[in-house]
Amino acid sequence: MKKLLAIILSILSFASLTACSGGDSDETQDLTPKYSRTYSYNETHHWRAQTNGDGMIEYELHSDKQGRCKCGGKYYDPTDYLDFEPYKVDADGNPTSYMIVGYKDEEYGYDEIYLHYEIPTHYQGEDDDEPLPILAISYGAFGVGVINGTTYNSEIVPIESIKLNDNLEEIRDWAFKGSGIEELVIPDSVTNANYKSWGSNVSGRIYNICGGCYKLKKVVIGNGLKALGAYNFSNSMTEITLGSSIELIQPRAFYEIYNLEYIVIPASVKHIPEGSATGGSYAQVPIISMFPITAKTVIYMEITKAEHDAMIIPLRQRDQEGKITNPSTEGFVDGWSGNCKIYFKGQWHYDSNGKPVLN
Repeated sequence: MKKLLAIILSILSFASLTACSGGDSDETQDLTPKYSRTYSYNETHHWRAQTNGDGMIEYELHSDKQGRCKCGGKYYDPTDYLDFEPYKVDADGNPTSYMIVGYKDEEYGYDEIYLHYEIPTHYQGEDDDEPLPILAISYGAFGVGVINGTTYNSEIVPIESIKLNDNLEEIRDWAFKGSGIEELVIPDSVTNANYKSWGSNVSGRIYNICGGCYKLKKVVIGNGLKALGAYNFSNSMTEITLGSSIELIQPRAFYEIYNLEYIVIPASVKHIPEGSATGGSYAQVPIISMFPITAKTVIYMEITKAEHDAMIIPLRQRDQEGKITNPSTEGFVDGWSGNCKIYFKGQWHYDSNGKPVLN
C-alpha cells in the first residue's frame, strides 16, 4: 500500500511540475514580441514587422530625405523638389505632358534634397484634372556648375543616382553634367526625334548629357536614339553599350576615356567620322583616336569579320550623307586594330546581366 501511494504521489508531482514549466498553457507561453531584423518600407515610411504577431516597431518617416532610407536602396518620388514646365500642349494651350526643368526655386539645404532619384511616369500640376506624363528632361536639369555660360544648380549637392522612366522621349543637353551618378541607363523610349541639340542639325542624338560626371562608370544607350554626339561620357567610364539604332557616331564621342574596358558597337552604325579624341582640333586622324584605348580595351562589334572588312574603309571615306570625302586608306586598319582586341558577331553574346561575354 505504501509503495502504491508513493507511485501516485510521484505521478501527481510530475504533472504539477509540467504545468508550472509552461507546457501548452496560455498562462505560461512566452508572449514577448519578436521583430524582424530587416526593414519593410513604402514610399514614405519604414518599419520592422513583428514576426510572432501583427505589430511593428520603428514605424517612421524616412529621415534622411535623400531618396534612400536606412532600410535599403529604394528610390522615392522626387516631384516635391522638382520644377516642371509644359512639354506639349493642346489647342487651347493646356499642357498634355511635362518636362523636368530643374529644382524648385526654394532654397533647400543638404538634408532636404534627394540624392537618389526615380523619375516618376506622371506629374499633376495645380490646374490639371489628372496626372500627365513626364516626357522630357530639359537642359541642365540635374547638372551642376557653369554650363555653356549658364549656371545650373550651383548650390545643390550633385545627385548620386537616377532611374529614368519608360515614358521619356527627350533628354536635352547637359541634363546630368557634372553630377555624381555612377550609371545611366537610357530607355528605348528616348528618341530625341523632335529635338536638335546644341550646335547641330542632327535630330535623334544625345549631346554632352554626362560630361564631367566624375563617378560615371557605365552607360547603356537604348534602342531609340540614332546619333551619338560629343562629350556624353566622362574619363571615369569603363563600360559603354550603344543601342541597336545608333547610325552616326560624331567626333569626340569618346573624348578622353582612358579607363574604357569595353564598348559594344551595333551593326546599325553606318558612319564613324574621324576626329581627335584628346586634342583641341578636328584634325583628320585615324579612327583609333576616337578611342583612347589600351591593350586591355575590348571592342565588341555586332557585325561579322567579313562585314567589318567590307565596311571599315567606306566608314572612313563617307560623310553623313554617304558622299565619299577621302579616298585615302593609309594607316586606317592598322590604327583601328593595333592597340586593342576586337570580337565580332558570333564570337560573343550577352549574359543574363546584359554584359558581353566571349562564346
